[in-house]
Amino acid sequence: MPEPSGGAQEDPQAATDLLHAAVAETLRELSGLGPDELRKDRYERFRRLGVIHGE
Repeated sequence: MPEPSGGAQEDPQAATDLLHAAVAETLRELSGLGPDELRKDRYERFRRLGVIHGE
């Protein structure tokens, strides 16, 4: 997620707007997935935690 120039502390409203847009986009993407696919994706994501790639 991008941050406003100077950081969120310099422009909290812009940071809020960027966060809102990012959350809305992610929810749009996820709303097309069914429960089984969401569970499978979550399981796979957690299985990758701590895995070092490229070694």
